[in-house]
Amino acid sequence: MISQDAAGAKHVCTHCGAQHASRSALFRHLKAQCDPTLNKENVAKLAVVVAYAGDAQLGDDVRNGGPAATTQLVVKAVAAACAGAAGGGAVVQSTHVAVSTEKHAGARANIVIVALRNIQAGARLTATTLDERLPDGLRVLAARFLTNSAADQALAGRLTKRIRRCAHVIAVPYAAVVTDEDERDDGRSVFVVATRPGGRDPAVDEAWIRDVARTAAAPPPDAVESVCGGDAFAKLSYGDVEHAVSAVSKLDGRVQGDVVLQAMPWREARAKLDAHKRLKDALAAASRAVFSGAASVLRPASLARDVRTVGGDWRDDWLLVRVRGGAGDTGKGGPPRGGTRTARLCLGAAVAVCRGAERAAWLATRGADDTTGPAAPARALYLEGFALYLAKSDARCADVDEAAPAEARRRARALVVAAATSDAARDAWRRVVRDIDGGATRNADDAALRAAAARGDGEEVAALLEAGRARVDAADEYGRTALFLAAAAGQDVRRLLAAGADPTRPAHGGWTPFHFFAVDAPAPPSWRRWIARDPPPPTATTRPLRGLVHPGAGSVVVDGAATPDEVAAFLRLARALPVAPAEKAACADRSYFYDADGAFGRRFAGVAAEAWGVSVTRIRVNRCYRVLSYARAGGCLPAHVDLHRDLGDGGPPTTHTFLLYLSDDPDGGATSLLSALPGDDALALSGGLVDGARTTLYAVHPKAGRLFLMPNACPHEAAGVVRAPKVLIRGELRLR
Repeated sequence: MISQDAAGAKHVCTHCGAQHASRSALFRHLKAQCDPTLNKENVAKLAVVVAYAGDAQLGDDVRNGGPAATTQLVVKAVAAACAGAAGGGAVVQSTHVAVSTEKHAGARANIVIVALRNIQAGARLTATTLDERLPDGLRVLAARFLTNSAADQALAGRLTKRIRRCAHVIAVPYAAVVTDEDERDDGRSVFVVATRPGGRDPAVDEAWIRDVARTAAAPPPDAVESVCGGDAFAKLSYGDVEHAVSAVSKLDGRVQGDVVLQAMPWREARAKLDAHKRLKDALAAASRAVFSGAASVLRPASLARDVRTVGGDWRDDWLLVRVRGGAGDTGKGGPPRGGTRTARLCLGAAVAVCRGAERAAWLATRGADDTTGPAAPARALYLEGFALYLAKSDARCADVDEAAPAEARRRARALVVAAATSDAARDAWRRVVRDIDGGATRNADDAALRAAAARGDGEEVAALLEAGRARVDAADEYGRTALFLAAAAGQDVRRLLAAGADPTRPAHGGWTPFHFFAVDAPAPPSWRRWIARDPPPPTATTRPLRGLVHPGAGSVVVDGAATPDEVAAFLRLARALPVAPAEKAACADRSYFYDADGAFGRRFAGVAAEAWGVSVTRIRVNRCYRVLSYARAGGCLPAHVDLHRDLGDGGPPTTHTFLLYLSDDPDGGATSLLSALPGDDALALSGGLVDGARTTLYAVHPKAGRLFLMPNACPHEAAGVVRAPKVLIRGELRLR
């Protein structure tokens, strides 16, 4: 609106062409005559409560990089409706939105403050008149003028500047967290849901569902089991698949009193229940992780209860996850701090864990700089509400937010939920899941960097570092970074050092990349120096399964394999190691360490060779070890076999497990060798065993310094600990 002539002496109004001697004179002219928007007198402020579907309204184009010409903005649409309803001469002076939402994100209730001038007499600026002027997907719930009083003006300022907390909801389809393995069942069971207001005693509900099932046209169930408690959630078991199918068709949708039953195959219900539990657990881990302030963002307890979704119908296949946190920033630059981007990243990470693409421990490794990765799509997100920094006297904010009738608020929520669970949102989730399954996580990139560094693939290392996804000092469960693995393999480490890799960062066990450099290498870790160079001979050797045709044939027990000084050194090492986050319920804490120079392996390879009567050259020991600590009495492990491990030398995998006990438990904690059953050999490669009763063939009790060697394929179990703690080191070796 302001220009200057060629000589630079005059200031010209582009509205009327009048020339002025100064910029101040020009602005006075504009304020008085040509640009009424500059006049702040007689301005009316209208607070408009709006709901909008993310697919219809795209939020703020500046924050999201959308072209203004093609982006449909909520604020612009509301302002245009207000101007139209206020009459022909009305001018929109300014607009402010309480919460800036992301592109494609919806809102159940947001507030837009529109400042208007020249409102015609008799103009009706109500929710109804404004709503008539808005496009589809955008609804006005309430509209109220803010007076010029100090209280109302302060409220208007706080609505736009003092947002304390926002609540969002992200819709997650079950398909994102249910895998094919979840839906395995014999097909003879049915799941029934009958939710009643206030709930009932589970025993009463169970009996009630049994009566309903028996009076239905389907055959009566053989058994009824309450599976959730509280409301009426029951599992009906039938003698064959046909009866179960018939029960689903007869019970699903059946009206019993004022209750509508829902029924589905048990395999489907179990898959959803298991997926829901995994998601809750993953979200709990994500909320504890140090991830851009996410500790206060995700509230797993606020998930939609159990498996009920929109309208109480599971078959919509959506879970609604409530997200609470700060107002956040949806695109101002820099890492998000408690905003929706953070929440979407956290939920994407949780889904990656649910799908098995990442371990739960990975969530704890995500730092404040982790602003990339698989994220829940914005299309599946909507603003549920927000709170302000307000004094008790300013409670009239609630008057604005809750002015809409209950029915209008219900329709608004239905509108935004329908958008968040639309086909477009489902397709967006499919792309997220595809990226997750394809390894599009930071953990996968970190692992790729370590692997490339270990094999000396400089081009892959450079590509991963330049992409900015892989973290140069990210370590595996043994504490080994890319630099550590490259140095251990004798590869070129200059690229990694140039990228900022820390050569002093130790792996678990105390070894650092510096230990692999020939010049100025530091002294080995203290525990390494305690390994006996000339150990005394073992006190006893036992071959428990001699003469049997059994997968455990060749097992050996060696007493006195480690000296008391060695046991003490290994115990000090075990206490110094970090405890790995538990990925599932377990009775033992796990720690990991790496035997960088192989001294630990060579020490006990000699013991194993002597016990078996073979040359030590026939034995290759894995340098990766686990420390298992049963801290409480009663800790045990069920029957299983051990997996074969790749040694990374191009040869066959490991064949034997060895356990070095560091504590005594003469009355419990025994590793028991079990009888084998037909079919074990087919499952042994995956660590499984067939079902069936087994007998104990031999029990090895913990004793400090005792070494137990057994084939990986030998069925065994760990009995309950009596004298805690039970501490042992587990490793693997290959006997050829």
